[in-house]
Amino acid sequence: MEAKTDELFSLIKSLSRSEKRYFKVQTSRKQSEGRESNYLRLFDAIDRQTFYCEELIITQFSGEVFMKHLPSEKNYLYNLILRVLHKFHAGTSQEISACQILHETEILFNKGLYEQSGKQLAKAKKIIQQNELYYLMPKLSKLQIKISSQSSVNVDKMVKKMHEGMMDSSSSIQLLTNQAAYIELYTKFFVLIRQEGEQIRDNKNAAQIHEILSNDLLKDITMAKSEFAKEIFHFIHYTSLYVLGRFEESYAYYQQFVKERKNTKNTSLGFSDEMSHKANACEICLKAKKYDEVERLLQEINQIKPLNFLQEGKQFHRYYSLKLTLLNEQNRFVDSITLVNEIKQGLKYYQEVIHKSKILLLNYQISYAFFGAKQYKICVQWISKIIEDSNSDLRKDILSYARLLNLMAHCEMKDFQHLEYLVQSSRYFLSSRDKLFKTEAILLKFFKRLINIASLKEEQVLFLKLYTELQTLQHDEYEKGIFNAIGVLNWVKMKISPNDIKELPI
Repeated sequence: MEAKTDELFSLIKSLSRSEKRYFKVQTSRKQSEGRESNYLRLFDAIDRQTFYCEELIITQFSGEVFMKHLPSEKNYLYNLILRVLHKFHAGTSQEISACQILHETEILFNKGLYEQSGKQLAKAKKIIQQNELYYLMPKLSKLQIKISSQSSVNVDKMVKKMHEGMMDSSSSIQLLTNQAAYIELYTKFFVLIRQEGEQIRDNKNAAQIHEILSNDLLKDITMAKSEFAKEIFHFIHYTSLYVLGRFEESYAYYQQFVKERKNTKNTSLGFSDEMSHKANACEICLKAKKYDEVERLLQEINQIKPLNFLQEGKQFHRYYSLKLTLLNEQNRFVDSITLVNEIKQGLKYYQEVIHKSKILLLNYQISYAFFGAKQYKICVQWISKIIEDSNSDLRKDILSYARLLNLMAHCEMKDFQHLEYLVQSSRYFLSSRDKLFKTEAILLKFFKRLINIASLKEEQVLFLKLYTELQTLQHDEYEKGIFNAIGVLNWVKMKISPNDIKELPI
């Protein structure tokens, strides 16, 4: 099957310098065959392009024989790169190493070299157990039984080895079953957050979180039988506290988790890497307003050396998303805006490996920075990137915040002609959700009235009324998230005079 043109281009562009160098060395060794030389030339031509243009490739190699079958040539090059990458990464992945040693074990066994086969088997077993690669254990156990049946000269030793192999297989299946149960819980929890966002909307959303937490597997850490399962256990607990708005508790739990993790023999295990852990810590510290700690963690995230293009992309969006959040929370909007060009370049370069929900978040954070800097037209331009994704069911919270911020920006631009339409479309979108935030309902009502205001005095009275209504909600556990996300109370404060605020009843 032919690899798509953009897939080949994306694969080549995803390669690190080391991977490209290794590919060229491996390919150049076969240049005497002729065909490999053409692939290296095609590789270089595609790599030089910033954006893929097949017409330029055809023009560059016009008249060459191999261009008569360009689709199949691209497909061969695509698979050649994958084969070379497999060889390149063979020594960097414990999983690949274990599979390779098991294959070598089988080869030696089939050659009748049972003692050598047994030594390789022991190596594979050590890697599998240390790295919790339990799915490989049944194959290892099968090989152990085969080797024992052929090499043992003593019946008791043979029975003992075969029994050991069966027990290892049985034990690994139990551990895999336990891991699968935790993965199911993680998936359910993750999907809930990815769809609704990191803000509990009402009692219904809170009940969904508590339902997951009530599972027996999450009541006691001893239920988690592997380091992988334990990390999921802790992740769900400290993230639940986070989305429920209990930020100090989430911070305390996470700190304890990090402390315990340092005492674990193999801290490289788990479903998340070092970057994920530091990013999670940053999120929690931001909500707990521990900004000095956030600065320290951001430096550490930036210093982590990614091993591949995917990790580069993750490091990019995590660092800049967290940095923007920090600067915006500190009202350093101009500093946020200075990062925009870097972010635009990064989004273009890493778009293939950054999840859409992360791009939505970055676009919103940039919109918010321009709003805070009173550059409302540019703010609206960035918001339009989010609103155009209205059909997405990801990060409904961001899609909602963007519409409210859009109304606020148009209000600042005095664009009342468009504001009427925007209020109607925003009401339609927000009402399509299960339930409106109280803040959302109040703001929609406010903007609908604002359109018909005839004087500045009436406008001031309307803003004062809005301020009074919002004050009653600022400590509501379900409204705190939206208050922080759109900075609505600070915005309203700036629209009314200090004297008017002082005269309001407390």
